[in-house]
Amino acid sequence: MSDAGLPTLVLVCGPCRSGTTAFSHNFNIIGIESHMQPLKSIRRLQAGLGDDVPIPDPILFRDSGHILIKETLGANVPAELFDPVGILLEAGYPADKIVVVGMVREPESTYDSWQRLWNGSVNVEIFQGAYEQMQRIWDRCKAGGIRYLPYASEAIRVNDPVAVLQGVMRFLGLSFQAEAMCDWDGRPLFADDKKLWPNMHFYDTPPPRFIAGVREWGGFRYRHTTREGHEVPGVTRAIYERHRQGCEEALDLRI
Repeated sequence: MSDAGLPTLVLVCGPCRSGTTAFSHNFNIIGIESHMQPLKSIRRLQAGLGDDVPIPDPILFRDSGHILIKETLGANVPAELFDPVGILLEAGYPADKIVVVGMVREPESTYDSWQRLWNGSVNVEIFQGAYEQMQRIWDRCKAGGIRYLPYASEAIRVNDPVAVLQGVMRFLGLSFQAEAMCDWDGRPLFADDKKLWPNMHFYDTPPPRFIAGVREWGGFRYRHTTREGHEVPGVTRAIYERHRQGCEEALDLRI
Protein backbone atom coordinates (compact mmCIF):
# COMPACT_ATOMS: atom_id res chain seq x y z
CA MET A 1 0.00 0.00 0.00
CA SER A 2 1.28 3.50 -0.82
CA ASP A 3 1.65 6.11 1.88
CA ALA A 4 -1.34 7.94 0.42
CA GLY A 5 -3.56 4.94 1.14
CA LEU A 6 -2.56 4.67 4.79
CA PRO A 7 -5.01 5.95 7.42
CA THR A 8 -4.04 8.74 9.77
CA LEU A 9 -2.70 7.11 12.92
CA VAL A 10 -3.86 8.82 16.11
CA LEU A 11 -1.45 7.96 18.92
CA VAL A 12 -2.84 8.61 22.40
CA CYS A 13 0.04 8.40 24.86
CA GLY A 14 0.72 9.35 28.46
CA PRO A 15 2.02 8.14 31.82
CA CYS A 16 -0.21 5.29 32.96
CA ARG A 17 -3.19 6.41 35.05
CA SER A 18 -3.49 9.66 33.07
CA GLY A 19 -6.93 8.96 31.61
CA THR A 20 -5.78 7.50 28.30
CA THR A 21 -8.19 4.56 28.50
CA ALA A 22 -11.28 6.73 29.03
CA PHE A 23 -10.15 9.16 26.36
CA SER A 24 -9.51 6.36 23.87
CA HIS A 25 -12.89 4.78 24.58
CA ASN A 26 -14.55 7.75 22.91
CA PHE A 27 -13.01 6.56 19.65
CA ASN A 28 -14.25 3.02 20.25
CA ILE A 29 -17.74 4.47 20.59
CA ILE A 30 -17.68 5.87 17.05
CA GLY A 31 -16.22 2.71 15.54
CA ILE A 32 -12.63 3.77 14.82
CA GLU A 33 -10.31 0.78 14.90
CA SER A 34 -8.51 1.03 18.24
CA HIS A 35 -5.42 -0.84 19.44
CA MET A 36 -4.78 -0.97 23.18
CA GLN A 37 -1.05 -0.83 24.05
CA PRO A 38 0.41 -3.02 21.29
CA LEU A 39 3.93 -1.56 21.58
CA LYS A 40 4.03 -1.64 25.36
CA SER A 41 2.75 -5.21 25.40
CA ILE A 42 5.50 -6.32 23.03
CA ARG A 43 8.14 -4.60 25.17
CA ARG A 44 6.75 -6.23 28.31
CA LEU A 45 6.85 -9.64 26.66
CA GLN A 46 10.45 -9.05 25.60
CA ALA A 47 11.24 -8.21 29.24
CA GLY A 48 9.60 -11.44 30.44
CA LEU A 49 6.41 -9.76 31.64
CA GLY A 50 2.80 -9.66 30.50
CA ASP A 51 0.42 -11.97 28.68
CA ASP A 52 0.97 -13.76 25.38
CA VAL A 53 -2.11 -12.50 23.56
CA PRO A 54 -2.41 -13.28 19.83
CA ILE A 55 -1.89 -10.22 17.65
CA PRO A 56 -5.12 -9.41 15.77
CA ASP A 57 -5.18 -9.03 12.02
CA PRO A 58 -5.31 -5.31 11.19
CA ILE A 59 -8.46 -4.09 9.50
CA LEU A 60 -7.68 -0.37 9.05
CA PHE A 61 -11.11 1.21 8.75
CA ARG A 62 -11.07 3.09 5.45
CA ASP A 63 -14.45 4.75 6.04
CA SER A 64 -13.03 7.11 8.66
CA GLY A 65 -9.47 7.23 7.36
CA HIS A 66 -8.16 6.98 10.94
CA ILE A 67 -6.96 4.33 13.35
CA LEU A 68 -6.02 4.77 17.00
CA ILE A 69 -3.22 3.35 19.12
CA LYS A 70 -3.27 3.88 22.87
CA GLU A 71 0.02 3.57 24.76
CA THR A 72 1.03 4.23 28.37
CA LEU A 73 4.39 4.74 30.05
CA GLY A 74 5.37 3.05 33.34
CA ALA A 75 4.80 2.03 36.00
CA ASN A 76 7.15 -0.78 37.01
CA VAL A 77 10.18 -1.44 34.80
CA PRO A 78 12.43 0.58 32.46
CA ALA A 79 11.10 -1.36 29.45
CA GLU A 80 7.82 0.50 29.98
CA LEU A 81 9.52 3.84 29.29
CA PHE A 82 9.77 4.04 25.51
CA ASP A 83 9.19 6.29 22.52
CA PRO A 84 6.17 5.04 20.55
CA VAL A 85 6.64 7.75 17.92
CA GLY A 86 10.20 6.61 17.25
CA ILE A 87 9.07 2.99 16.98
CA LEU A 88 6.35 3.89 14.47
CA LEU A 89 8.76 5.94 12.36
CA GLU A 90 11.37 3.17 12.40
CA ALA A 91 8.67 0.74 11.28
CA GLY A 92 8.09 2.95 8.25
CA TYR A 93 4.89 4.80 9.16
CA PRO A 94 5.11 8.22 7.49
CA ALA A 95 5.44 11.21 9.82
CA ASP A 96 2.70 13.15 8.02
CA LYS A 97 0.25 10.33 8.77
CA ILE A 98 0.86 10.42 12.54
CA VAL A 99 -0.85 12.73 15.01
CA VAL A 100 -0.13 12.46 18.73
CA VAL A 101 -2.36 13.29 21.67
CA GLY A 102 0.08 13.65 24.57
CA MET A 103 -1.99 13.15 27.74
CA VAL A 104 -0.56 14.35 31.03
CA ARG A 105 -2.44 14.40 34.33
CA GLU A 106 -1.58 16.47 37.40
CA PRO A 107 1.38 14.50 38.77
CA GLU A 108 0.06 14.49 42.34
CA SER A 109 -3.11 12.73 41.19
CA THR A 110 -1.16 10.34 38.99
CA TYR A 111 1.19 9.45 41.84
CA ASP A 112 -1.76 8.85 44.18
CA SER A 113 -3.27 6.50 41.60
CA TRP A 114 0.01 4.59 41.26
CA GLN A 115 0.15 4.28 45.03
CA ARG A 116 -3.38 2.89 45.22
CA LEU A 117 -3.03 0.40 42.37
CA TRP A 118 0.40 -0.89 43.34
CA ASN A 119 -0.25 -1.00 47.09
CA GLY A 120 2.09 1.83 47.99
CA SER A 121 5.01 0.49 45.98
CA VAL A 122 5.99 3.19 43.47
CA ASN A 123 9.35 3.46 41.74
CA VAL A 124 9.89 7.24 41.80
CA GLU A 125 12.51 7.04 39.04
CA ILE A 126 10.04 5.29 36.74
CA PHE A 127 7.35 7.81 37.71
CA GLN A 128 9.57 10.77 36.88
CA GLY A 129 10.84 9.00 33.77
CA ALA A 130 7.30 8.65 32.41
CA TYR A 131 6.82 12.42 32.53
CA GLU A 132 10.28 13.15 31.14
CA GLN A 133 9.60 10.75 28.27
CA MET A 134 6.44 12.68 27.42
CA GLN A 135 8.50 15.84 27.06
CA ARG A 136 10.99 14.02 24.83
CA ILE A 137 8.15 12.72 22.66
CA TRP A 138 6.76 16.25 22.30
CA ASP A 139 10.22 17.58 21.41
CA ARG A 140 10.67 14.81 18.82
CA CYS A 141 7.33 15.62 17.24
CA LYS A 142 8.18 19.33 17.03
CA ALA A 143 11.56 18.55 15.45
CA GLY A 144 10.03 16.10 12.96
CA GLY A 145 6.96 18.10 11.98
CA ILE A 146 4.55 15.63 13.58
CA ARG A 147 1.32 17.12 14.88
CA TYR A 148 1.20 16.94 18.69
CA LEU A 149 -1.75 17.95 20.84
CA PRO A 150 -0.63 18.57 24.43
CA TYR A 151 -3.63 17.49 26.48
CA ALA A 152 -4.13 17.99 30.21
CA SER A 153 -6.54 15.46 31.70
CA GLU A 154 -8.02 18.20 33.92
CA ALA A 155 -9.44 19.92 30.83
CA ILE A 156 -12.76 18.16 31.45
CA ARG A 157 -12.70 19.01 35.16
CA VAL A 158 -13.31 22.71 34.54
CA ASN A 159 -14.81 22.65 31.03
CA ASP A 160 -17.76 20.93 29.37
CA PRO A 161 -16.42 17.53 28.20
CA VAL A 162 -18.42 17.83 24.98
CA ALA A 163 -16.79 21.17 24.15
CA VAL A 164 -13.34 19.80 25.00
CA LEU A 165 -13.80 16.72 22.85
CA GLN A 166 -15.19 18.77 20.00
CA GLY A 167 -11.98 20.81 20.07
CA VAL A 168 -9.96 17.61 19.98
CA MET A 169 -11.97 16.42 16.98
CA ARG A 170 -11.20 19.66 15.14
CA PHE A 171 -7.49 19.28 15.89
CA LEU A 172 -7.54 15.70 14.56
CA GLY A 173 -9.55 16.62 11.50
CA LEU A 174 -12.48 14.42 12.47
CA SER A 175 -16.11 15.39 11.98
CA PHE A 176 -17.76 13.09 14.52
CA GLN A 177 -20.19 14.67 16.97
CA ALA A 178 -18.73 14.86 20.46
CA GLU A 179 -22.15 14.52 22.09
CA ALA A 180 -22.46 10.95 20.81
CA MET A 181 -18.92 10.11 21.91
CA CYS A 182 -19.30 11.39 25.49
CA ASP A 183 -22.47 9.47 26.33
CA TRP A 184 -21.76 5.81 27.07
CA ASP A 185 -25.14 4.92 28.61
CA GLY A 186 -26.89 2.00 26.98
CA ARG A 187 -23.72 0.78 25.29
CA PRO A 188 -21.63 -2.32 26.05
CA LEU A 189 -19.07 -1.70 28.76
CA PHE A 190 -15.42 -1.13 27.92
CA ALA A 191 -13.58 -4.44 27.35
CA ASP A 192 -16.81 -6.43 27.17
CA ASP A 193 -17.09 -9.39 24.81
CA LYS A 194 -15.02 -8.98 21.65
CA LYS A 195 -18.13 -9.46 19.52
CA LEU A 196 -19.60 -6.30 21.09
CA TRP A 197 -16.50 -4.24 20.26
CA PRO A 198 -15.16 -5.67 16.96
CA ASN A 199 -13.05 -2.55 16.38
CA MET A 200 -11.19 -2.79 19.75
CA HIS A 201 -8.03 -4.90 19.95
CA PHE A 202 -6.19 -5.86 23.13
CA TYR A 203 -2.62 -7.11 23.31
CA ASP A 204 -2.71 -8.07 26.98
CA THR A 205 -5.35 -8.74 29.60
CA PRO A 206 -6.02 -5.55 31.59
CA PRO A 207 -6.46 -6.25 35.33
CA PRO A 208 -10.06 -5.51 36.37
CA ARG A 209 -8.97 -2.86 38.88
CA PHE A 210 -7.27 -0.92 36.06
CA ILE A 211 -10.42 -0.54 33.95
CA ALA A 212 -13.12 -0.56 36.64
CA GLY A 213 -13.45 3.21 36.53
CA VAL A 214 -13.98 3.36 32.78
CA ARG A 215 -16.53 0.56 32.97
CA GLU A 216 -18.44 2.34 35.74
CA TRP A 217 -18.33 5.97 34.57
CA GLY A 218 -21.19 5.88 32.08
CA GLY A 219 -19.64 8.65 30.03
CA PHE A 220 -16.66 10.87 29.35
CA ARG A 221 -16.54 13.04 32.46
CA TYR A 222 -14.04 13.99 35.13
CA ARG A 223 -13.75 11.67 38.10
CA HIS A 224 -12.78 13.38 41.34
CA THR A 225 -10.46 11.48 43.67
CA THR A 226 -9.11 12.17 47.13
CA ARG A 227 -5.61 13.63 47.29
CA GLU A 228 -3.20 11.72 49.52
CA GLY A 229 -0.71 14.55 49.94
CA HIS A 230 2.29 12.83 48.34
CA GLU A 231 5.16 14.98 47.14
CA VAL A 232 6.24 14.54 43.52
CA PRO A 233 9.46 15.46 41.70
CA GLY A 234 9.38 19.10 40.60
CA VAL A 235 10.19 18.22 37.01
CA THR A 236 6.90 16.31 36.71
CA ARG A 237 4.97 19.41 37.74
CA ALA A 238 6.93 21.53 35.21
CA ILE A 239 6.18 19.10 32.38
CA TYR A 240 2.51 18.99 33.36
CA GLU A 241 2.38 22.80 33.31
CA ARG A 242 3.81 22.89 29.79
CA HIS A 243 1.14 20.47 28.63
CA ARG A 244 -1.61 22.35 30.47
CA GLN A 245 -0.62 25.64 28.88
CA GLY A 246 -0.25 24.00 25.47
CA CYS A 247 -3.69 22.43 25.84
CA GLU A 248 -5.21 25.81 26.65
CA GLU A 249 -3.67 27.32 23.53
CA ALA A 250 -4.50 24.45 21.18
CA LEU A 251 -8.13 24.05 22.29
CA ASP A 252 -8.77 27.72 23.21
CA LEU A 253 -9.92 27.04 26.77
CA ARG A 254 -8.80 27.59 30.34
CA ILE A 255 -7.72 24.83 32.73
